[in-house]
Amino acid sequence: MHRRFSHLQKAYNVTTPSRTKLVYGVENLEYVNLHICKTDAPTMLRYLGYETRPQATLPGENLSCIQTWTKRIELPRRYFTLNFFELDLREYVPSPLGHYVLTEKHARRTPV
Repeated sequence: MHRRFSHLQKAYNVTTPSRTKLVYGVENLEYVNLHICKTDAPTMLRYLGYETRPQATLPGENLSCIQTWTKRIELPRRYFTLNFFELDLREYVPSPLGHYVLTEKHARRTPV
């Protein structure tokens, strides 16, 4: 079965701490395991570089993080259609000011 995860914002965003909602779309996924990694500025710059960015298949647990949060997000069981959901970073991170890398994982999906 084809499984897909997509984001509806740029890969890198700069925003104010009051605008922390992100929108994602999934297809044929019942849940997403979210990993939030807080990094320092030099690490974030390294992650944004074309030659130095982490591979898309690297698990979030293997990133250089100052602090981490994990959450399993249950999704509606709808198949063969794109399900959209919002994620508000403030619901997971006490202070959204900083540099964060969000990664997702599903047992039956391999990132490309």
